[in-house]
Amino acid sequence: TVITVDSGAPTTLGSVAVTPTVVPGGSSKVVKFKVTLQNPAPAGGIKVNLASSNPSVAGMPASVTIPEGVLTRSVTVSHTSVSTNTSVNLTATYHSDVLSAALLVEAPKPLSVVNLPNAVVGRTATIVNSTVTLTAPAPSEGTLVDLSSSNTSAAMPAVSSVTVPAGATTATFTVNHFSVPVLRNLYIRGAANGVTKSGALAVKPPTLVLVSIAPASVTGGSTSAATGTVKINAPAPSAGSKVLLSDDSASTATPASVTIPSGATEATFNITHASVASNTVVTITAVYNATKTDTLTLLPPRLSSFTLNRTSVKGGSTTVVTGTVTLNAVAPAGGTVVTLSSSNASAASVPASVTVPAGATTATFTITHSAVGSPVAVTLTAIGGGVTLTKTLTVNP
Repeated sequence: TVITVDSGAPTTLGSVAVTPTVVPGGSSKVVKFKVTLQNPAPAGGIKVNLASSNPSVAGMPASVTIPEGVLTRSVTVSHTSVSTNTSVNLTATYHSDVLSAALLVEAPKPLSVVNLPNAVVGRTATIVNSTVTLTAPAPSEGTLVDLSSSNTSAAMPAVSSVTVPAGATTATFTVNHFSVPVLRNLYIRGAANGVTKSGALAVKPPTLVLVSIAPASVTGGSTSAATGTVKINAPAPSAGSKVLLSDDSASTATPASVTIPSGATEATFNITHASVASNTVVTITAVYNATKTDTLTLLPPRLSSFTLNRTSVKGGSTTVVTGTVTLNAVAPAGGTVVTLSSSNASAASVPASVTVPAGATTATFTITHSAVGSPVAVTLTAIGGGVTLTKTLTVNP
C-alpha cells in the first residue's frame, strides 16, 4: 500500500515481528520477519539493516528496502536442523533504532509412530515394521529416538533406540511380538527432545484353525482308537491354550477340554465310543477364539468269524454240532442279529438267526443233522453287519 508521505514526520522503526515464533529447524515451514515503520518511508525509500544472532541456524538477508510511501516489508528467514532447541534473535536496525524478535528453532521431535501391520497374532511369522517420523530433518549427527512399549509382555521394539540419519525425517525398526492369552492393545512409543509419540498395536491371541478326527470312522465299542487333533495358528502362550470340546452323541465321550502346551500349536485327545445298532455320525466341536467341527462315524458291529465245533458228523446221531459267530465289537443294546442259512436243510439245518446279546461279542447255536444215504457237504452261511462268512459241514451216513 502506498501512503502519502508527510515529509516533516521523522522515519523511525515502529515494530518487528517474526511469524511463527517457533519452527522445527530445517522443516518446510516458512518463517517471515516483518519490519514496520512508525511512518511511511520517505521519498527514495529507506534501507533497514537486518541481522541474526546465529545465522547458521536462522538467517535472513543483510537488509530490506522499504519503498517510498510503504509502511512494512517482510523477508523470509531460513532455518536449519539443530540438535537442541536454539533461540535466535532477529534484529532490524535503522540509524539509532534497533528492534529485535526471538525465533525458537526446535530440534526434531517425533511427529508420529506408525506400526504396519497394526494388528498381529502374537508370535507368528508376521513381521511388524514401525516407522517413526520427525517434525523436521535430523541434524548432521542424526536424531536418536528412544523406543519403548506400553506392554512388553505382548510386544516390544527389537532395539531400545533408533537413529534418524542426517537430513532424513524417518527411521524404521522391527517390533517383536509374543503369544498372549487374550487380545492386548498396546502402544509402541518413540521419544526424542522431550516429546513422545505413540503408535497403536493390537496383539491377538492364537485362534483355533482346525479340529480333525482320525480315523474318520470306527466300529463303535471296539478297541479301535479314535483320536482328535486341535491346531491353533500360533504358538500357545505361557499358560497354554485351553480348547473346549464337546460332541452331540450319547454313544461317544469326548473330554471337556484339551490344553495345547506353551509354545506348541497342537494337541491330541481320545474319544471313547460305545456300540451302536446302525451307522451313527457324531459331530465333535472345538472352541478357542473360533469354533471348528469334524465328524466321526460309528459303525455297528460286524461279523468277524464263524466257526463250527466239528466239520463232519454222522447224520442223525446224538453228536452235537454247534456253530459260533463272533463280532468285531460288543453288541449294542438289544443285541446284534446274525442271519443263518443252510444249503441243504434236510441234511443239516440251522435256526433262521442267532442274536449276540448286548455287551457280548459271541453267540452259539445248534445245528440239527439228519441221516443220509451218502456223504453230503452242506454249506452253512452266517451274515452280520454286511459281512458274509461260510463253513462246510460234512454229514456222513
